[in-house]
Amino acid sequence: MRVKKQKAKMIDIFLDCETTGLNPMVDEVIEAFFYIDKSNSFHLKCRPLDWSYEAEDVHKISYQTAMNYPEKKDAFRELLKWLPKDFRFLTWVNKNTMLGHINFDLAIIVNELNLLGCKNYYLENEYKMKPAISILELAKNAANNRLFTPILGKDAYKLGITNRIESKTSNRQSFSQGSVYYALFGELPSNSHDAKDDVLNMVKIYNKLLSFKNENQLLI
Repeated sequence: MRVKKQKAKMIDIFLDCETTGLNPMVDEVIEAFFYIDKSNSFHLKCRPLDWSYEAEDVHKISYQTAMNYPEKKDAFRELLKWLPKDFRFLTWVNKNTMLGHINFDLAIIVNELNLLGCKNYYLENEYKMKPAISILELAKNAANNRLFTPILGKDAYKLGITNRIESKTSNRQSFSQGSVYYALFGELPSNSHDAKDDVLNMVKIYNKLLSFKNENQLLI
């Protein structure tokens, strides 16, 4: 009897990066957290070549701490050992930058690998990486389908989710990760600007959005 070979399931990897800035072609990864499930994750920590005290203020990672992280080539070598084949990244947001509309977290990881000597499309060719998913876009689609009600920018400001002054009086819906978390669960997320905590919060959001899909049979 011939046994039908089952197709291997693509692996979802949730990803968040803490970086020295917002330009993926210039700035560097300080920490990144990669999460498949509770028993399988990878916390990348690497020593940047150029330090940013602005990043220190945002991420609460001190210069002394970062300078004790492994050298970049060693840190990324361990990441490449950990990465599975046939996967896709799930990140929060595609950012509009001077480079256009890009997936920031993926772009900065790819750029770091290129600078370390990996060829173009290395992850696609060597690891069968598929296009990344933006959970922000899933949240926007769910809100458009009236599956949850986002909070307003001014409410996000009052709650301390954002300190952006333009949000102080904004009546626009806020789709920052913290705002979506609050809208879905009625509580503030754990420590933001921490790669591990941000990923675990992202996983909760993603699973909640999937439950809406399953309950309502609406594509999100």
